[in-house]
Amino acid sequence: MLRVALARRRVATKVVVSGGGPAGLVTALALGRAGTPCALVEPRTAPSAHPRAHVLTARTLEICEDLGLGDALRQIAPPLERWRRFRYCDRVDGADYAVADHGAAPAWANLEAASDQRVQHISQPVFEALLRRAVADADVEARYGRRVVDVGLGGDGVACVLDDGATLGAEYLVAADGPRGTAAGVVLAAAENDTADRVPGVAHHLDAPALQHFVSVAFRSRDLAARLRARPAMLYFVFNRETTSVVVAHDLDEGLFNLQFPVFPPAERPGDAAAPRNVRREVRALTAAPLADLKIESARPWLMRARLADRFALDSHRAFLVGDAAHEMPPSGGFGMNTAVGDAHNLAWKLARASAGAANGRDLLASYERERRPAAAANVALSVDNWRRGLLIPEALGLPPRALDLAKVAAPTSAAFKTTTAAARAAVLARAAAPHVGVTEVVAGRRELPLFFPHHDLGLRYDGASARAAAADAVEHARPGSRARTWPSRSTTRSCSRSRRPSTAATRRGCWCARWRCCSWCCRRCRLLVGYWPTITAPLRSMRLMNGWKRRSMW
Repeated sequence: MLRVALARRRVATKVVVSGGGPAGLVTALALGRAGTPCALVEPRTAPSAHPRAHVLTARTLEICEDLGLGDALRQIAPPLERWRRFRYCDRVDGADYAVADHGAAPAWANLEAASDQRVQHISQPVFEALLRRAVADADVEARYGRRVVDVGLGGDGVACVLDDGATLGAEYLVAADGPRGTAAGVVLAAAENDTADRVPGVAHHLDAPALQHFVSVAFRSRDLAARLRARPAMLYFVFNRETTSVVVAHDLDEGLFNLQFPVFPPAERPGDAAAPRNVRREVRALTAAPLADLKIESARPWLMRARLADRFALDSHRAFLVGDAAHEMPPSGGFGMNTAVGDAHNLAWKLARASAGAANGRDLLASYERERRPAAAANVALSVDNWRRGLLIPEALGLPPRALDLAKVAAPTSAAFKTTTAAARAAVLARAAAPHVGVTEVVAGRRELPLFFPHHDLGLRYDGASARAAAADAVEHARPGSRARTWPSRSTTRSCSRSRRPSTAATRRGCWCARWRCCSWCCRRCRLLVGYWPTITAPLRSMRLMNGWKRRSMW
């Protein structure tokens, strides 16, 4: 009788997507738009209100344009003037040590020339809400409030058991439920211990050590928003006698902000640091005068890690990892969510072709890991390098990157550590009471944390490079003074993994794709680039760009 009941509750579909964050939503939306039956399973009934990621790259916006979301995103995106700067200051409403105007950097001009999409400053909860509305209009069976609790893998498909007892049978599984998700755990367990192409310095397992511990605080204050309208920025790096922290201005119209401040276990427990009393003390240290309408919405401890899964897919090509399930990286540079969207877009059209019975379906699915794992490795390595670059400003103020870690090691007890830390912090931050020439030098030399990365945003190529080589290349060409890249040879022949259908446009005269098997989108874009060619090449002959930007390859 039980077997009959379970059989009646079994639902068949082509693809099950476990996880409804940006990676899962984009995967489901792309499959739905392609007409491929899929089921999306997500425990949360609504997007998290706690702001996290907030930068959408040009490539991500090109993907969103392809999915029909371009107009909606442009309507909600704030103007560039509100977020083009990073401010290094003693208080968010006080004096600046230095201001980095990324809108005036060569990288922004390169992005404008290479794409008709512009990097945008849009909070992840807003982006997720937009994706959910689009999924609701697509041919997607969305099961919000449900969780995958067990997964069965077979040679001809997968079976996902939900927490309500229902079973979803499908040809393919996309694990987008994060590193601790059930679906991701099954895939990771089945594919672990493949050490062929591990990246040095990047962990591969779920117990990867933390690079740093933080508390993330979401708060609202229209009072603060009013104070900052005359000095807008995306990020405010605050250094004073009471705090070292960073504030993200998510929405000045709504007065929504996010505060990130570091925690140093074991002397400081992240849970205690996130207690209301401590959080209010940290927020109070941000401003010269108290905020009249301060509202703390949420506070969460989190740890920053760098992790890259050994495999992104099983050998059977029935189950795949996307997003945080496959990789974790520091937020420096904003690559986490954008890499996840790239994973989802790359995989979705291949699943659609394979589930439709394409003759080369298995080869297409095999190319997902071959293409996306090196791309993720490069972004993980670059994010770690960006995090280290971000430490140059505290170092210029007299706070060496390892100072507090050394104090932690030297102090045998929590009380001793706190005493040592307090003394060191007071001595160091006393130097931050007035602008320091070292900070100005770091920013003027463009050695601080960048905002735009044309080389990694639009210059990505799926050229078969290993994850190890891609990671080394990412760091080398992210540093100031690195050599600009050259355009790929036109005589090269390769298949464009970004196209969803073959095109005869590749043979059109005058197109840089002339000898490439490519898609019409790429050819259209290349024809667009021909007009920009003189204006792009002239500056490249005479300058070394900070981000090691290479002339964009569409392939």
